[in-house]
Amino acid sequence: MIGASLMLVMLFSCSTKKNTFTRRLYHNITSRYNVYFNGKESLNEGTIELLKGVKDNYTKVLPVFNFGTKEEAQQLNPQMDRAIQKASITIQKHSMPFDGSEKVKWIDDAYLMIGKAYFYKQEYFSARRTFNFIIQEYGYNEIKYTAMIWLAMTYNLTEEYEKAEPLLNLITADISKDLVPYDIVKILPQVYADLYIRQGYYDKAVDYIEEAVFYRPNRDLKTRMMFILAQIYQQGGDLYRASEWYTKVIRRNPDYAMSFQAKINLAKSYDSQSGDKKQVVKVLTRLLKDDKNKDYKDQIYFALADVAMRDKDTAMGIEYLRLSVSSSTNNNYQLATSALTLADLYFAIPRYENAGAYYDTAMRALPKDYPNYDEIDRKTKVLNELVTSLITIQEQDSLQRLV
Repeated sequence: MIGASLMLVMLFSCSTKKNTFTRRLYHNITSRYNVYFNGKESLNEGTIELLKGVKDNYTKVLPVFNFGTKEEAQQLNPQMDRAIQKASITIQKHSMPFDGSEKVKWIDDAYLMIGKAYFYKQEYFSARRTFNFIIQEYGYNEIKYTAMIWLAMTYNLTEEYEKAEPLLNLITADISKDLVPYDIVKILPQVYADLYIRQGYYDKAVDYIEEAVFYRPNRDLKTRMMFILAQIYQQGGDLYRASEWYTKVIRRNPDYAMSFQAKINLAKSYDSQSGDKKQVVKVLTRLLKDDKNKDYKDQIYFALADVAMRDKDTAMGIEYLRLSVSSSTNNNYQLATSALTLADLYFAIPRYENAGAYYDTAMRALPKDYPNYDEIDRKTKVLNELVTSLITIQEQDSLQRLV
């Protein structure tokens, strides 16, 4: 009898057509602990896998967030598709919209999970559509601010900066009214900083990075932002502050790649007027001898070339650059940078044949997103024509002397 009564309760509770306490309770519990929970686990699993595998391009100022390449994102399709599926089931089976509001608290979270899954898959059109839906449909709920943050991050990645900034400004305006939850207040300066870094507005990014660090993000993200600060100061010529921040990063024992890059950049921040050149060279030489750095030798030689050039030792700088090019193994960006630097030096001497050879090397390794790619390509083609003409002239001169 009791079993039959429970079955009847369960049967009537399953319906989403009437707004009763038992039905709200049933759908809130079932949606959370059944499909939504499993979808969230899948989303978290895929996110962790992605962030562990992404690689940074340390020849540029790092963005605050790195979500990997399109190819890396596609590897997450099974986890993200499962998250989307579970969230969709949550919405279809448990949504109870009455009187202009949703009575099951996990439905808006399910929509947010769908948006995040599309975001990590780098299917940005679907992500934007989902986040916009949440903002419009759940304007009465604090979740709209989470959707606004994710929408702004999406715009950052699709380079629609003119849409991202007004969105962030709206959140900022509501902070002064005490409407924005604290977890969004903490994330906001990170997204602002990422917006400005991706546009190359590094001076604007500095204040937001410092604010983001103040809110005590997780250890790895804090270390990353400290590294970015050092990069910005280095690029701006403030070598003292760059050295200070790189030293702080090294002391935090980050992962090996970041620790190595901090040491390299610390050497590049060497000041020829006040720095200890011998100590810098000693550190870099020690890195060269470490077997763990065999794939990083091109970067170490490039740093040594940088030190030599600061001391106006062009001959030594050229030698280190040649070693950087010849020791390159798997870093096309560094190979292209070293070859271009060497080509420019030979062009200025001028030694056009050597310059042409290294421009060719650079073009073979140059990624399409390298700064001034088209200009470098044109310069290489013009120089190749010049070198061909010079060789022809030399051959003709030699033949005439022989005659």
